[in-house]
Amino acid sequence: MKNYYEILELNEKASDEIIKKVFRMHVKRNHPDLFEGIEKEKAELRIKEYNEAYEVLGNKEKKKTYDNELIESNNLLLQTIKEENEYLKRVIKNKNEAIKEYLENIGANNILEEKYEMETGINDNMYHVDNDYKIYEKTSEMKINENIKNIISMIVTIVLIGIILMIFTDINIFRVFLNVF
Repeated sequence: MKNYYEILELNEKASDEIIKKVFRMHVKRNHPDLFEGIEKEKAELRIKEYNEAYEVLGNKEKKKTYDNELIESNNLLLQTIKEENEYLKRVIKNKNEAIKEYLENIGANNILEEKYEMETGINDNMYHVDNDYKIYEKTSEMKINENIKNIISMIVTIVLIGIILMIFTDINIFRVFLNVF
C-alpha cells in the first residue's frame, strides 16, 4: 500500500489546508515543463504520484477511508513483525541447541573447558570469593549469561533495524534473512 503522506512529505495529522499547500508546492517545484530529457520523464512520474496522493488526501471521505486502511495495514505489519520475531527466536534457539549438541557430541566443550582451566586456573566446580568473602556464581555460568545477553542484544538490534527498514523502505529484512538462512 502506497503511503500518500510520505509521497507528499506530510504528517498524518496535517490539516486540509496544509495538504493543499504542500501538494501545490510539490507540483510547482516538479512541474515537467521545468525539466528536459530524462529529468522531465522523472518529473512527470513524480507529478503523477503527487496527483494520486492528493486525489485521496484532498478528499475528506477518501482520506478517512485511506486512513483506516493505513491503520489496518500498519496493524497487519506489526502483527507480521511479531510473528517473524517469534519465528526467528525459534530458529535461533534451535540452531543454538543443534550447535550445543554437536559440540557435546565431538567433545568440544571438554576441550574448551580444559583450555579455560589451563589459562585461568579455575575449573567449573570452583567458586570465586572476593575480599568480603561473598560467593559468586560459577565462572562458566557467568560467561554463559553474558553470552546470552549479547545474543539477545544482537537479536533486538536486528529486529529494530528490520522494523526501521520496513517502515521507511519497501525492504522486508526478515524475508531477506529467511531467504539467506
